[in-house]
Amino acid sequence: MASTEIKQHIPIFISSTYEDMLPYREEIQRNLIRLEQIIKGMEYFGSNPQDSLTVCLSQVRECKLFIGVLGMRYGSIDVGSGLSYSQMEYNEAIKNGIPTLMYIMSEEQPIPVKYVDVGENAEKLVSFKELIKKRHTVSSFTSPDDLGKKIVGDVMEALKKLEKISIDTSQVLPNKSENYEDTISKFLLRPARYQDIELEVTMKVVSELSGSTLKDDIVKSLGLELGNTLSVDVNILRENGTLLSNQKISIYADKENADWLEHVSPGKIIKASIKTAFCAIKELSSWDEGRILRNTSYLGLIVKKGLDVK
Repeated sequence: MASTEIKQHIPIFISSTYEDMLPYREEIQRNLIRLEQIIKGMEYFGSNPQDSLTVCLSQVRECKLFIGVLGMRYGSIDVGSGLSYSQMEYNEAIKNGIPTLMYIMSEEQPIPVKYVDVGENAEKLVSFKELIKKRHTVSSFTSPDDLGKKIVGDVMEALKKLEKISIDTSQVLPNKSENYEDTISKFLLRPARYQDIELEVTMKVVSELSGSTLKDDIVKSLGLELGNTLSVDVNILRENGTLLSNQKISIYADKENADWLEHVSPGKIIKASIKTAFCAIKELSSWDEGRILRNTSYLGLIVKKGLDVK
């Protein structure tokens, strides 16, 4: 068995209450995606026959790093233990020896009254925070941006300390591929399996550019900058210029790569260095009987560098 020492993209669990901490969770996710890490959290559980607490704890055990964020709410309570889900997730991480980063919201941070616990839950939250402060060096934060910046630095330091893992190289997908036709064909069939692969691809533009109308959740999930991202639909071409597939696929670019993409239009043949990307976001679907929240999958190609426009 051939093996090598690599620094893997590690699964990181994000633990917090949800509704009150949503802007903070989104900022954490955006920064972890830019660091090319694997995110675990309640947004990504999907449908499961097991109860939510069982799923949460199993996801914690699968992670290599645990990020806990405490605001002003203790959270949903497990009837059996009397502890919140957040505290049980934290306990599971500690029990399994998972490196843990903890962050507590500044008491001076103004937040809506409905997101501040009172009574017994407030007392439990105070006790939980005191326990955290005794066990860890804790960072306080005042805003989503402040939290995101602190987490980036802390995660990068944590990654340096994690040991490299020896793995079977036959199971590792290449970061680059000489046969982009084969890789793209596989990516279109199984995007979750063949994501994060870098390729040089020739494409034919088949739509007008989109920008401000792009869904924020997709842009953030792909690790791109809101308000500074463009997208266009393309057909992938073989090296001989024929269509690889009739299936359209969206390419995305932000910042200076978006400047390059501005010059394309329907019918243009373009070449770019890209990275395959896949994300799943929660969306509300409506029908005659009402609405339901479900996971929706999106795949695309992220421009790493524009090479040619004809």
